[in-house]
Amino acid sequence: MADSGPDSGTGNLADRAVLASGGEREPQSARRPIRGLAHIHTFNDADVIDGILDAVRQQTYPVDGILVVDNASKDGTCDRPSLNGTTVVRHAENQGTSGAIVTGMRFALEQDYDWIWVFDADSIPEPDALKK
Repeated sequence: MADSGPDSGTGNLADRAVLASGGEREPQSARRPIRGLAHIHTFNDADVIDGILDAVRQQTYPVDGILVVDNASKDGTCDRPSLNGTTVVRHAENQGTSGAIVTGMRFALEQDYDWIWVFDADSIPEPDALKK
């Protein structure tokens, strides 16, 4: 039988961490569902924001939330009707991609998301991208 202890490198990280601490892992049925967040950062992207939002909403495996982090757009990006139903965080000044991603990561942690899918506003994922 192969070693699956905490130092063997087999099993997933959470299982190894529990084993390493000497604790017991509760069954999946006792844990809450895994929650995923789509993070879209934008700066003056009124001409493309609808496309990414439509693509994320049409995923065959849906996300649990959509966050748009706006880097002080001045072109009406945040006025687009496609943003209805999303959470929008607006920066007073452009903080660049890194600043927008930090904002998204903090939001995801504060809202208890388990994973985050990061997009620039001009990205268009295939409809089954998450399912794959």
